[in-house]
Amino acid sequence: MPDWDADSPVLRSNLTRLLQKSYHSATLRERPTLAMARSWQRETMSGLTVPKPHYIGAFRGEPGLEIVQVRIGSNYGTPAANVLQELTRFEAKLQALVAEMDPLIPSGTTPDTDQLAAVIDLCAWTHAEWVRIHPFANGNGRTARL
Repeated sequence: MPDWDADSPVLRSNLTRLLQKSYHSATLRERPTLAMARSWQRETMSGLTVPKPHYIGAFRGEPGLEIVQVRIGSNYGTPAANVLQELTRFEAKLQALVAEMDPLIPSGTTPDTDQLAAVIDLCAWTHAEWVRIHPFANGNGRTARL
């Protein structure tokens, strides 16, 4: 099996399937949740060699990951003990922003320039917050992009 960090046909297949799944979810106007992110991370890692299987689908700070620290270059993610609190705040704000934006762009319509800019801003904020918190031991960038 390919390593969980390596680019591989298995990983690319997993990500392609998840991209299709998330696109379908978006067309149904399903609001993103932490449970979705957990499942995306599990599905991303399916069929890959994972050094510690209990890392899959678990947030740092949860049992077995209480002291797992991550960093991106010289920047550390949120301390493991604070991840759940940060994620709870993140999910609440994301849910509120999506709920506010959703009725402004009716299903089946093409967003105008301002609406599209607002969607892109929300996506950028979501990605940046997820990466800042870095809740998983691995796969945060992949999950953020989904």
